[in-house]
Amino acid sequence: MIRTLWRVVVAGGLAMAAAGCQQPLKVGTTAPDFTGTTDEGKTFKLSDVKGKTGVVLYFYPKDETPGCITEACAFRDRLSQLQAKGYTVVGVSMDSVDSHKAFKAKYKLPFTLISDDGTIARKYGVPLERKTLGGQPTLLIDRQTFIIDKDGKIKEQFRVEDPEEHVRKTMRALEVPY
Repeated sequence: MIRTLWRVVVAGGLAMAAAGCQQPLKVGTTAPDFTGTTDEGKTFKLSDVKGKTGVVLYFYPKDETPGCITEACAFRDRLSQLQAKGYTVVGVSMDSVDSHKAFKAKYKLPFTLISDDGTIARKYGVPLERKTLGGQPTLLIDRQTFIIDKDGKIKEQFRVEDPEEHVRKTMRALEVPY
C-alpha cells in the first residue's frame, strides 16, 4: 500500500515537472519573484513591492470572457477595501499587453494586469490548459489566487471554479467584508 502510494506521488511529481510546472506552493513559503510586462507596457517585479504592500496575485484564463469579466469587476469594486488592508491586486493571463490595455479600459480596472507567456504561471505551479475558444486551440492559465503578504510570504493559495467566489474567498481570507 505504501509502495503504491509512493509511486503515485513520484509519478505525479514527474508528470508536473515534465509539463513545466513545479509542485504547488505552500502557505508560509516565500513567493517566487517574477518580472512581467503590464497593460501599460511597463515592467512589474514582485520584489519591487516587497515591504511596501501585500499582493493579491490572481491568475485568470482570458480577457473578455464572462467569468474573467465577473472576477475582474468584483476585484475592481472591492479594491479600496483591499487597499485599506494593505493589499493591491495584480491579474495575470496569457493575453497580450494590447488585449490587457483594452480590457482594463473597457471595465475601468484600477489595478495592474500582466501579460504572461506561461513563465510566471509555471513559477507558481499554476497549470496551463489547452482549450478550444471560437474553434481555435488556445493555451489558457488556470484560475488561481495567491495572497502574498508585504514580506513576500504566501498567506493563502486557492483554486475555485466560480470567478466571483474567488473574490469572496480572498475577502474572507483577509477578513474584509464582501
